[in-house]
Amino acid sequence: MNVFISYSKNKDLANLMKTELENEKIQVWKDTNIEAGTDWRNEIDLRLIDCDAVIVLLDQNSVKSQYVTYEWAFATGKGKTIIPVLVEKCDRHKRIEALQYIDFRGSNRPWKELIDSIKRIVGKGNTILWVDDVPVNNIHERETLEQKGFRFDLALSTKEALEKLTSTNYLAIISNMKRVEGKKEGYVLLKEVRKTNKTIPFFFYTGSNMLEHKIEAQEKGAQGSTNLATELIDMITSHVQPK
Repeated sequence: MNVFISYSKNKDLANLMKTELENEKIQVWKDTNIEAGTDWRNEIDLRLIDCDAVIVLLDQNSVKSQYVTYEWAFATGKGKTIIPVLVEKCDRHKRIEALQYIDFRGSNRPWKELIDSIKRIVGKGNTILWVDDVPVNNIHERETLEQKGFRFDLALSTKEALEKLTSTNYLAIISNMKRVEGKKEGYVLLKEVRKTNKTIPFFFYTGSNMLEHKIEAQEKGAQGSTNLATELIDMITSHVQPK
């Protein structure tokens, strides 16, 4: 488990949090880990790319900090899970405000809640989000992939899928195309996902295997599209591996 702590001037809490998390065998990185002579901007980017989640300490200083804003925005763009920790009442960015926070304003700080949240997020490291309004159709495919070490969360709609994606860092996404919401709902989901996550592998398991539909899916940002179980399994295992 590897988390990044983003903060502004609240160094004491950041250090205490680092100690508490490391006592739980959670690897923590914060800016004081930068060695002398290192390009700190590049180092921060690399650590954000490498982490499983980013903890953002929210207070009057951090919400105004361009560095803190850059860190959580960069991490969001890389598909990382953001864990807001509210230290004091403050005006939060609308993207952060939409996320469930952990309340650290009182004297009895909920360390267990924070630690459990991190472990739950990292525990999703082998999990693929499968979006289909009739999931019973994919039981055998999921069983085959589970034998290869993958796990699955199921979503029945675009709305449910997007809600799950705000709190969980998935390994990949599989979606059907036509749902109750619309005939091209798979593309609606793909478009929304790509607004904030350019890198997560996205696959369509749908009714068509026509070359023109495969090309269209890739042009819109998917890694592949098929209606064959064997081809789907090959695509998944060639793009991602269980951690």
